[in-house]
Amino acid sequence: MILFTGSGAIANTFAKYYDCEIISARSMDDDTLANKIKVADVIIHNAALINSNDLSEFVDANFILTKRILEIISTIKPKIKFINLSSMSFLKDENQYLNSKEMSNYAFSKYLNELFCLKYPIENISNVRFSTIFYGDFRRDGLSKIVYDCFFEKKITIYNNGEAIRDFIPIEIAVQYLYKLTNLKTLPKIINIVSGRETSFKYFVNKLVELNPEIEIFNIEIETPKILSEFSKSGIAELGEIDFNIDELFEKYALEINENINI
Repeated sequence: MILFTGSGAIANTFAKYYDCEIISARSMDDDTLANKIKVADVIIHNAALINSNDLSEFVDANFILTKRILEIISTIKPKIKFINLSSMSFLKDENQYLNSKEMSNYAFSKYLNELFCLKYPIENISNVRFSTIFYGDFRRDGLSKIVYDCFFEKKITIYNNGEAIRDFIPIEIAVQYLYKLTNLKTLPKIINIVSGRETSFKYFVNKLVELNPEIEIFNIEIETPKILSEFSKSGIAELGEIDFNIDELFEKYALEINENINI
């Protein structure tokens, strides 16, 4: 049985395709959590705090909770597979960490989380880092937001002419890779799950203009943080690369949004 430690888009999407149980590890006492762990074969630790103004809250949610879960595992089921959903936010490139002083509070808490997992004496632990996920939900990612604004607002706002580039991976593809990982006998300590393709926001803006030539485009020149977008395919090659066409999936989502307006 596959056990998720928290709810959220990845867990909920995974559950559409594969058998699993989703719990709130944070809200459980140790005995209740231990009983859930006892009947699991794989734990996917996805419980995390993303928004806060308090470093301590980030550390409690993204590091201390991980420590607590692993300590329970080490006592009752040390051979379980433990997949920690880590982050790209603390990376300088796909293999090197930023200096801790350069990290946001969120990134620093996830950095502590990953380092603890790497050093913890349980054999089958893996740290999974996803590139930029295309959720198909305007509340969750910028690519989905410009699609929503294109059809609902008839206007979109872009930054620096849309020159920012990302490695976009659709959430449905991300969970397929995650499922592949659960079936490995021995887990890799770190794996980057990516598409291996860099695409600019401008590229997708141009596609939206083709679909809706009447949209207004507002450009804002602003300094934005650099987001990693250049990755090798070594991780997904190890799992078995899943073929997909981001253009087709983007256009499908755009057409769905457009249809929802016209219902």
